Amino acid sequence: MDSKPKHVALRFNPIAEATEYALYRDGELLATVQDAYCYTDSEAATGKYMYTVEAKNGEIVLSAAKAIGSSFAGLQ
Repeated sequence: MDSKPKHVALRFNPIAEATEYALYRDGELLATVQDAYCYTDSEAATGKYMYTVEAKNGEIVLSAAKAIGSSFAGLQ
């Protein structure tokens, strides 16, 4: 059994006028980040997930993007 940690690394481009980015995994809020354009989901178990990044300014969503990410254990 491989003991390497499982994670998904998300990277995204900044959006003009965005003050924060809300990050979701399968529709559940993971984190809200400011002044960062990447996030590591270190709690992702092995599997496939739908990630959404919302660029926000207060309560206003300026842009949203979705992507599929996978977490898996390395092979020995």
